[in-house]
Amino acid sequence: MNNVSISGRSWEVDCRYTNNGTCISQFGVSVYNGKGQDGKAKYFSVGVKCFKELAENVGNSIEKGDYVTVSGRLDLEQWEKDGQKHSRMVIIADTIGKEVSKFTQAGANSFGSEVTPDEEEIFF
Repeated sequence: MNNVSISGRSWEVDCRYTNNGTCISQFGVSVYNGKGQDGKAKYFSVGVKCFKELAENVGNSIEKGDYVTVSGRLDLEQWEKDGQKHSRMVIIADTIGKEVSKFTQAGANSFGSEVTPDEEEIFF
C-alpha cells in the first residue's frame, strides 16, 4: 500500500460517532504551495479522515490553525447529490502529528482567512 504525507495548517475538526460507537474525525489541511506571480502565498487543501482511537485523539487535541503532519493512504470518495455526481480525494490517516515549534515557512507565519479556503469547497 502506498502512503502519502502532507504538512500544513488544520481546519476545524468534525468528530462524530457512529451508531455502534466508532469515532470518525475529518478535517482539512491547507498546504503551502509557494508564491504566485503576484507574490502572494498559494495554498491547496487536502481532506483528511481518521477512525477509532486516532479519531478520538484528533478530536481532543487538534484545533483550527494547528500545524500538523498527516500520513496515510489516498482514497477516492464518490457520492451523488441532487442528481449530480461528485468525487474527491482524501487521506485516510494512519498517523497525525501536531507540530509544536514555530511554523517558519516564508509567507505563512500567521493563520488567517487567506490561508484557510472556504471549507465548503472541499468538505461536507
